[in-house]
This record gives sequence, structure tokens and C-alpha cells, in this order.
Amino acid sequence: MNIKALKIKGTLLQAVFFCGVGGLFGGVFNVSGPFASIYCQAKYGADPKTYAANMNFYFLPSAVAAVIMHAFYGNFDRTAVIGGAIMAAAVLISSTLGVAVLRRLKAKKMYLLSNIYIIIMGIIICIGG
Repeated sequence: MNIKALKIKGTLLQAVFFCGVGGLFGGVFNVSGPFASIYCQAKYGADPKTYAANMNFYFLPSAVAAVIMHAFYGNFDRTAVIGGAIMAAAVLISSTLGVAVLRRLKAKKMYLLSNIYIIIMGIIICIGG
């Protein structure tokens, strides 16, 4: 995706629009990343570390809200807590490895990899429902 061709500059209004639409899609479909990625690529695409940091920070409110909602609705039982702890450990380990890889990537390669990832995830979601 060519962000410059879409004339996305990373303005405050565009942040509200793209991240707002992403939040809406996150609430409905649990997929909020692509819209935020478009905005963050426009705003921070030249610096892969800043791009990644902003993308990670973008997911924080939705993750916290989701955990609170699930707790409120009583969706946590013993197996969910154990499974969640195992997944949290895996995320911490893999995120550490991911940051190590990120430090070695140039902006152009990060841009390409993030677009490939978004396309693959879109296809998986469309096929899997």
C-alpha cells in the first residue's frame, strides 16, 4: 500500500479517523490493527522503532478494556486463567525476540513486512470467518 498515494500525512484528524475506525472494527470484529497501521506508517514509517512502539501502545486500551469486559461478564474460569498465563509468557518471550529483530530492520523492509502481514491476516480472517 502506498501511503503517499493515499495522501495520508499523519495529521491529528487522520489519527482520530483511522484509529477510531480501527477501534470500531476492533470492537465488532476484534481486528483493529490495519487502520492503525495505515496511520502509523504515514506518521512514523521512516522509523521502524517508533512505528512499532506506537502500534503496540495503540493496542493497550483495547486490550485492557477487553480484559475488564470479560471479567465483568464472568468469562474467566480456571482454564482461562492458566491458558492466559501461558499465552502471556509466550507473548513476553516472543516480543523480546521481536524487538531484537526490529532493531536490525530498516524502515523500507519494516514497511514491506507489515504490509505482507496485514494482507495475510486479512486473507485468514476472510477465509476463516
